[in-house]
Amino acid sequence: IIVKDPTTVVNLNGNNLKIIGNQMFEGLLALLNLDLSNSKIQSIDSNAFNNNGMELIEMLNLSRNRLRIIENFRFMRFQSLKYLFLAESNIEIIEPEAFSGLLSIESLDLSGNHLKIIYDYMFKDLLSLRVLRLSNCRIERVDKFGFDGLKELRQLYLNGNQLKRIQNEIFNSLENLLYLDLHDSQVQSFENDTLLNLKNLMMLLINKNPLEIPFQIHLYDLVSIDSSNLITRNDSESNRSLDLESFFRSIGSESKLSVLDLRDAKLSSIEPFSFRSFTSIQILSLSFNNFRQIKKYSFYGLSNLTSLDLSHCRIEILQNGSFYGLHRLNQLNLDYNRLKRLSTNCFYGLVQVRQLDLFGNRIDYIDSLALIGLNRISAIYFDAIFVGNHNFDSNSSLK
Repeated sequence: IIVKDPTTVVNLNGNNLKIIGNQMFEGLLALLNLDLSNSKIQSIDSNAFNNNGMELIEMLNLSRNRLRIIENFRFMRFQSLKYLFLAESNIEIIEPEAFSGLLSIESLDLSGNHLKIIYDYMFKDLLSLRVLRLSNCRIERVDKFGFDGLKELRQLYLNGNQLKRIQNEIFNSLENLLYLDLHDSQVQSFENDTLLNLKNLMMLLINKNPLEIPFQIHLYDLVSIDSSNLITRNDSESNRSLDLESFFRSIGSESKLSVLDLRDAKLSSIEPFSFRSFTSIQILSLSFNNFRQIKKYSFYGLSNLTSLDLSHCRIEILQNGSFYGLHRLNQLNLDYNRLKRLSTNCFYGLVQVRQLDLFGNRIDYIDSLALIGLNRISAIYFDAIFVGNHNFDSNSSLK
């Protein structure tokens, strides 16, 4: 390609290039954006990008090609590159020095490839990287130093893989990570201290995983004992207990986690005081599980929680004090459960709740004291019934 300067954008998307040959982009001295996606590219010659002008490029798109392998030093000249897209390119092998020279890169997309293993020091040269996408890469293992060097990383996407067990220390170098997505990755367990160094983590997604949650009814009284020696498991999909105390110890008590997503985790109960040491969580989703009842003190400790989603959980019973301690909760979603009656003080302590969703239940009786304390409620949604702007007190009764 011989083009007179100052061309800044070249789009070759959707062609049949097969090979990126040596000196192919000679003469493009002001190029900022190069799109080679969806072009059936199978290989990149050693000097394909080794010409003047490459050091100014900020965006390179090689997604949806047939590369299979990313060889050493192919991107050495891209000193200003900020965005590199390699998604869905049939990549199976990334050589040790493949990303050498990428001093300014902020976002790397490798999603939809066939990597299987994240080897030690694979991303060691990406010192400025802030976003790493490894979704749907069939990853089965991350080596201990797989993410070493990524001290500036803010977002890590590992969803849609085959990890099964999250091993100790793999996230140790990610001290500035804010967002971690592990949903739908076949995760069964976390080793102790796996997430301990993620002190700035704000959002963790682990929904749609077959989690082997520690089955300990009284783990609250055993917080000083290593839970790995106490775990007993029940193989029945219908009996999986949620006791998060040991899981949260792996995060660390200084965690800034604000969003926790446990949707569709095939859990059957929440043990009292599971969240007792963690005040930073503001949004919690537990929808599409199978709880049957919400026990007293299930959410004790979540003093900053503002939104709680318990929809589609087959809940039949709300015990007195189920929501005790949720002093800042604004929205409670109990849609599409199996509630038939609301008993005395079942919502006790929800002094800030403004919206209560009960649509899709089978409620035929509400005790006169069931709604006591909901002084700021502005809307309650039932099946085919809307009750708005009502001040509930001890004399209120709906039947």
